[in-house]
Amino acid sequence: MKPQVPLTFDCFDPRSGLVPIEQAEQLVLENVHRLSSTEVVSLPNALNRVLVHSVHSNIDVPPHANSAMDGFAVAATALPASGTKEFEIAGYALAGKPWFSPCLPHQVVGVTTGAVMPEGTDTVVIQEEVSVNGDVAAISAPQKAFQNVRAAGEDLKEGSTAVAAGTRLGPAELGVLASAGFGKVKVFSQPQSAVFSTGDELLNAGEPLIPGAIYDSNRYVISAMLERAGTRVQNLGVIPDDPKKTLNALRHAGEQSDLIVTSGGVSTGSADYVIKALQELGEVHLWR
Repeated sequence: MKPQVPLTFDCFDPRSGLVPIEQAEQLVLENVHRLSSTEVVSLPNALNRVLVHSVHSNIDVPPHANSAMDGFAVAATALPASGTKEFEIAGYALAGKPWFSPCLPHQVVGVTTGAVMPEGTDTVVIQEEVSVNGDVAAISAPQKAFQNVRAAGEDLKEGSTAVAAGTRLGPAELGVLASAGFGKVKVFSQPQSAVFSTGDELLNAGEPLIPGAIYDSNRYVISAMLERAGTRVQNLGVIPDDPKKTLNALRHAGEQSDLIVTSGGVSTGSADYVIKALQELGEVHLWR
């Protein structure tokens, strides 16, 4: 079977002057300018925003050594090497309610998950492995020194980078910033984009379909993609196939937006006016 030879008037003809995608992307990137305007927003409003400067933690995270389990805090050097050893229960430390007295080598302090490790302790024996009788706790070997303890600064050291500049802030990044105590961040302002379609045949979704008309779907797809990418979208609707209205729509959008995305009107037909309007208003770096 002979391979099909593309016709010169076929829109898929590789000889039709279409610019390869890689080259088109490069041309776009060369002519796009980064926005310089910034703003400070609260953390709940920072999702998907782009961070201007790297944020460095002002504290250790966590800020203090704390228990990773419910159990008893003890000094590792006091743990039995073999057999069972009894300790006096000096008191109890809860998350948010520390035990402020030192814990002596013959003592243990009951701790809940997240409780600050009492002075003199560095190890937690989980409660399931401790036999309690009144104010006496019996601990059996073997136990491991420093077990079940989260060290101060284990997640972030004071002065370390919490989130790097240029990061698009997602849920994880917001959590890291919150853990370091940052309630506000400096982000780049959201680009303002404008979207419109051209064509006398186009109707908005939801309108009654009339002979010769089709529903405009491109504008909804493009608007959603732009919004998901982080821009504020102004939907300018459908512009009729009219050179003056096309020119005015582009001029209006250009005055109010950082980015304009249009659908339709860019070929060489008698009713295609977008390219002509662009050439009148500025310079066309890439076409087809």
